[in-house]
Amino acid sequence: MFVDKVSYNFSKPKAGDVFVFKTTGIREIESGLDPAMGSQHYIKRLAGMPSQTLRINPPTLTVDGKIPEQAVFQRVMSMKDGYQGYSNGGRGGPAFRYLGSPEATFTVPPRSYFALGDNSYHSRDSRDWGIVPEVNVAGRGLFVYWPFSERWGLIR
Repeated sequence: MFVDKVSYNFSKPKAGDVFVFKTTGIREIESGLDPAMGSQHYIKRLAGMPSQTLRINPPTLTVDGKIPEQAVFQRVMSMKDGYQGYSNGGRGGPAFRYLGSPEATFTVPPRSYFALGDNSYHSRDSRDWGIVPEVNVAGRGLFVYWPFSERWGLIR
């Protein structure tokens, strides 16, 4: 994948972006990694901006009490074309630490982001390990060049 490491120097990430970030300092991720490997890079959908309050009542995500209008969130919530909507836990697994029930809310702290995977039932994301610190953001996902599959091309 190609990552745009320049544009976030001029403008902040925005909700709906596919963003790449380092796992440095995200304790719940790093505790499962081989220390010799150092930090890794993850790619997820940016779902929550600083001071926004999120809630998931499957299959729906709400941000500050409203359903996001961005097409990328609408696509996941549509429960079509392989998407299953947003969830409070993995399929058949325990509830997530954050947003683990339809009543649970989470307010994103300053200089932080909340990341969600589009494949909500099978994604490890901020519901498991918490926030992504702003200093960890490496860039915006731009283009998938391998493998040659239906996901090849510009990231949507």
